[in-house]
Amino acid sequence: MIKLFTLWITCYLVRNVWSDCFLRIPENKENAPLWQKKVGDLGFKIPYISHRLRLQDGEVINGYCATKFRDIGYNVKVAVYCTHYDRECQRSRIRTETKYLSINERNVTLVCDGSSLKYNSNLLGEDTMSCNDVKWSIIMELNRDEESKKSWCKEDYQTFDLSTNNLDQNRILAKICFDVSLRSIKYKTIERKTKIWNEKKFSPVAVNDLPEAAKVSSEVKFLNTTILHIGNEALQRNFKVLHQKNYWLHLANYAYGSIIQNDPFINYFNQYNQLLDILWWQNLRLTNWRRFLDALQQHTANNSYDVYMGTFDVVQIPLWSNPKESEYLEVQNGIANTTVPQYIWMYLGSTNGKNPDLYVFAYNSPYASFFEPKVKFCSDVCSKINWLESAHFSFGYANCGIIFCCTPDAVKQSAYATKLPNISISRAMDTQADKNIAIPVEAIKNEVKSEEVVAGNKQDFPNKDMLHNAQHVMTNAFEQKPNEFIMKAERPKMTEELRKLNTLESLVYSNRDSDTDFTEGNSGY
Repeated sequence: MIKLFTLWITCYLVRNVWSDCFLRIPENKENAPLWQKKVGDLGFKIPYISHRLRLQDGEVINGYCATKFRDIGYNVKVAVYCTHYDRECQRSRIRTETKYLSINERNVTLVCDGSSLKYNSNLLGEDTMSCNDVKWSIIMELNRDEESKKSWCKEDYQTFDLSTNNLDQNRILAKICFDVSLRSIKYKTIERKTKIWNEKKFSPVAVNDLPEAAKVSSEVKFLNTTILHIGNEALQRNFKVLHQKNYWLHLANYAYGSIIQNDPFINYFNQYNQLLDILWWQNLRLTNWRRFLDALQQHTANNSYDVYMGTFDVVQIPLWSNPKESEYLEVQNGIANTTVPQYIWMYLGSTNGKNPDLYVFAYNSPYASFFEPKVKFCSDVCSKINWLESAHFSFGYANCGIIFCCTPDAVKQSAYATKLPNISISRAMDTQADKNIAIPVEAIKNEVKSEEVVAGNKQDFPNKDMLHNAQHVMTNAFEQKPNEFIMKAERPKMTEELRKLNTLESLVYSNRDSDTDFTEGNSGY
């Protein structure tokens, strides 16, 4: 009797194991479909807590992918032709093969049939069911809105949207102001309110949390693939040549990297190849800027802002022979020279009325001590900002990159006001008056207006005429044929050493099929 009972239990367990189906879920949450079971008359959303889901025989489950499902593998029985001497084949003339079905749908219904999942009439294999990756595009604004025309992007520059293009409701990640290089970028932070019992853990940001795209304009495909700089390995070779001329440049550990360095957006922004890359002084990016971004990330979990970012001015380096004199820092970039930005700025415009608007400036240079006290051109209020309390103590350390904060009014009165987009001046003053929010800092009556003097020559930007000519050509190209990009610029004058290096690397730069440093993207930064 005991043996019969044991046999019955064994058969029951084996039958139940055989009748279970397992749905595999991708580890990357962004590619995981949303699954829902029907429980009674209601639908139950299955939480993302495991890499596989067990279903019983006859159970039905519905899945949804905003980007549509990837191809699904399924099993088919295929008759095998056997030769007369192949006895092994003759024992089983049927074998199972896996084929792939293109679904191209956002909704699927799966049924557990025995021990296999069935989609329509196809028995699925053990492949993980996942969603397509989100695809991003660079969209040119054909009809620029009033904000773009009058404020943060000048009329002679072009405004682009960075947005998705394969969702049922496409989303905008950011807007960029661009001519021959990045001028500024605008995006919104997303509040990630956490439950009281777990205040230190952020809620993840999904693509659907981003602002919805209002309309679709012309896609600019060339900016997705255009090589805009030479890459970090070639850059370092360029610096080795410059070191021979000025030994102060041994401190200039610069590298290309995206202007966006903060979570949760960095993974999305990194898809734009070199479009958002700037030259960062690594000490700044890895220390004080990182400390600032960590504090900002904590703060924006429960606060929202319109964020504007950009660069201005050019890094100056002291001359080795006479440190009281200086020159602009230029590096070779293909057939032209690129200047290194002296300041990286961020403007935080509060959108929920909880906080004052604020400027944050980072001095992107190891040579701050040579140019004090002109580095900080407005009264620093970082110590007055509550959410920067744990981060600002090192902002004055030159070796970590000087960071300082300013009220919009103080910036408006500074000598650098004209070098910043108008949005960060006019909008700031208007919203400050409307919200009646004040930072407890004494009003700044007199600002020291500094002038940039480089080796006895005053100028706003090196190679200014060349850049304006390139900008004019690019603007005309947009007006005539938005999907084409034509830019011609005269070769700048360089030293003999740079001319030799430029000749070699420009040749490789023009050959897109060559396996060189010129085909690098963000180079991991």
